[in-house]
Amino acid sequence: MASGKFKIDQYQHEIDGWRRTLGFMKEENIILKNHLANVLTTSQVYSNSEMDLLENFQTQFLSQDHRIYRLLTIISDEQKLVSREIFEDGQVLNSLISKQRQLRKEMEEAEDEFQKLKADFNAFMSED
Repeated sequence: MASGKFKIDQYQHEIDGWRRTLGFMKEENIILKNHLANVLTTSQVYSNSEMDLLENFQTQFLSQDHRIYRLLTIISDEQKLVSREIFEDGQVLNSLISKQRQLRKEMEEAEDEFQKLKADFNAFMSED
């Protein structure tokens, strides 16, 4: 079993990685939204079903923005707690560990869903 200090260091390492991942996702989401905007400003005519799909992609991109912001806020709050290193009793450390597990799960889901959204959008844009 790892010591409390080791667990805190590991959590800090994960927080740093999550921040980088979310930064990358944020940048990629901007690129996807810009690509969608460029597609919609062309003179190409889309069917109603294609327009519905494009609108759905726009909605999903905006949803990703909100998710990324929410996760960055949570991570920032956790960073403050880790930085203070107030772990006199095991209860605070156990709470931190519990939050870490939950955040790890949310990050995995966010990454998976974002990659799927990106792949679906690129596949749609590649169709003839």
